Amino acid sequence: MLAKRVKALLLLMVTSFVLMGAGYENLIVKEIFIEGNRKIEDQAIIYKLQTKIGNPFRSQNIEEDIKAIYNIGYFEEIKVDVKENDDGLTITYILTERPLIKKISFSGNKKLRTETLNEQINISAGGIYNPFLIEKNTQNLTQYYKNEGYYLAQIESRTEKMGKEWIELIFEIKEGKKIKIRGIKIEGNKQYSDKEIKKLIETQKHWFFSFITSSGYLKKETLSQDIFKIENFYFNNGFIHATVKEPDIFFDPEKEGLFISIDIQEGDQYRSGEIAIKGNSIIASDRIRKYMTISEDEVFNREILRSDISTIQNLYAEKGYVFTQVVPITQEKRNEKKINVTLDIEEGELTYIDKINIVGNIKTRDKVIRREVRLKEGEIFNSRKIRYSYNNITNLGFFETVDIQPNTNPDKNTVDLDIKVKERMSGQMSVGGGYSSAEQFIWTAEVKQGNLFGRGQKLSVSTEKSNERFTYNLGFTEPWLFDIPLSAGFDFYYLERIYDDYDKTSRGGDLQLGYPVASFTKLYGTYLIENVDIKITKNDPAEVSAGLLEAEGRSSTRSLRLSLIRDNRDNRFKPSGGSRNQLTFETAGGLFGGSNEFFKIIADSGWHFPVWKKLILSLHGKIGYVRGLRDEPPPIFENFYCGGLSTVRGYDERGIGPSDGGNKTVLTNVELAFPIYDMIRGILFYDAGMVYEFGDKFFKKSLKEGAGVGVRFFTPIGPLRLDYGIPLNPEPGDDKQAKWHFAIGTYF
Repeated sequence: MLAKRVKALLLLMVTSFVLMGAGYENLIVKEIFIEGNRKIEDQAIIYKLQTKIGNPFRSQNIEEDIKAIYNIGYFEEIKVDVKENDDGLTITYILTERPLIKKISFSGNKKLRTETLNEQINISAGGIYNPFLIEKNTQNLTQYYKNEGYYLAQIESRTEKMGKEWIELIFEIKEGKKIKIRGIKIEGNKQYSDKEIKKLIETQKHWFFSFITSSGYLKKETLSQDIFKIENFYFNNGFIHATVKEPDIFFDPEKEGLFISIDIQEGDQYRSGEIAIKGNSIIASDRIRKYMTISEDEVFNREILRSDISTIQNLYAEKGYVFTQVVPITQEKRNEKKINVTLDIEEGELTYIDKINIVGNIKTRDKVIRREVRLKEGEIFNSRKIRYSYNNITNLGFFETVDIQPNTNPDKNTVDLDIKVKERMSGQMSVGGGYSSAEQFIWTAEVKQGNLFGRGQKLSVSTEKSNERFTYNLGFTEPWLFDIPLSAGFDFYYLERIYDDYDKTSRGGDLQLGYPVASFTKLYGTYLIENVDIKITKNDPAEVSAGLLEAEGRSSTRSLRLSLIRDNRDNRFKPSGGSRNQLTFETAGGLFGGSNEFFKIIADSGWHFPVWKKLILSLHGKIGYVRGLRDEPPPIFENFYCGGLSTVRGYDERGIGPSDGGNKTVLTNVELAFPIYDMIRGILFYDAGMVYEFGDKFFKKSLKEGAGVGVRFFTPIGPLRLDYGIPLNPEPGDDKQAKWHFAIGTYF
């Protein structure tokens, strides 16, 4: 490859020498011809030439012409023929085209796949053979091998002819051994130990478990990032003059390993001095300081300063000042080893929303997305409302990804909102099964469309069958009736359920309306009609409770249920922040008719907090009360039950409290979720709960407690929940053994 470049330069020199000695200077050029070109037209080449018809001949122009033609990249050899005629000169450029690459192959690669190597090059079959480009790709492949730990890899390229115009390009590879990092030496560090520095970086010495962690091999890009991490660590701990030199990498052929030396110059540690704010008039300095974390006489931290600047800009963005600039002015006090900081705020002017553009939605109609956006065109920009809009669109469940990008127009003081979505399949038809520790095998069939005709409507038909339950359900919901945020829906259902003491058959349906009454808050009204048949199955009548005897036979329920729900979770499917709070009141009988008369009230609250990195703390509490309208116990099937998978783990299903349930319940759940791998999460949990009989007061008995560990992940037949619960305070007669609770294929 290098030889061809030298050959071209020598040809250029020889040509120039001949022409200068031929005595053609200042003769007029009458004709220019191009020969040997097949892929590029004559005029495209002549356009590149400095030699022009009608101009005097200049030998230095011929030199530049050869360079220009060579730089086109299509020709490997260029000759110039000059002939003198009676009326001037005829110049012919004789070109030899470079061949085309018909095939690219790799030879000698055993550790890295050919497909992987193909991804590292930017040449392809059908392209023109360009020695400079091939040389660059050879270097890229060599560097990639080094980044994968093959520090001694050698790669050369060669060609083989495949006809008159075609060649095969072959990269010949000598991979060598994968070279391990045998040692990492930290030098110059005084304030922090080698161990503390090495914890910061990803590049590590090879050790016994490197085959699992894939560490112990040199990757130049990773090492560069590690140097940046070390510098940032020092900057964020007050060492404002700290520098980390380019690492020295030494290969020891005897030990067949790499040794890396990282040299640090720490300098002095500085603390924060005076913190001043200027230029602000819209937001008072006292309010700004409430949101700042940097403080005087603490170790100076550059990352905290950057975070505070971002916080201040967001405070202004929430008020519509998108173009606010916060410039940190630092003053170094060398004698005191302090840094004074003045935050100079340029507030700018109010910014308005110009256009809201929606792209990526193929099925979903624009208005379904647009109605979830909390901002309208022409309104003042508000970054908080943009975050809420993102949550609203994400929580629709129609999209794999949602991206809201504000594009500023500084000249007009406006912002365009570009909303980019990637749709997911919203329809689902499934036939499958699962297993529950309470119900054993569960067979399911469901047809569900969560975005019917792209209008955001929900339609579902489902059925389930197990040894304790048979049910089917038809449901429909219109989330925006009459194009206002009024949701309306209905359900029809049939349920057969087998309990220890009795069988229950339910038939019914409901109509539901919902309307927002405040931010993140909706009020729902549901009118429910249900007919229930109770059949006692216990063999010994003496063991049947009075409540169950009263419930036997057919009864009907006509009720009105009002629910106030506030939900500001960042993601309804996998929340990491926010809360869902619900207060429900239901009354049956009386004016509504039906044989069952009761009222029920339930308060339910769940909160989610990111506590550290990807750890999520979830808190849940529930309290409920039900009673008959005539100062009598409510129907037994309206009672509360406790124990098992969805209440207090570590106890049997319905194993806490009286066997007939109770008319009062208290429940709390605490979970700490941590990532394990991709869609798999681990859980640490604590549960406490109890139900109380009619006539008892709340907390007459202490809550039953359970704790344990669990895992959450998705399988092809649905989500899997596996929990191992330990009863913490069982009473005499309770099963004191820890229990596994799990379910596959059904949500809880």
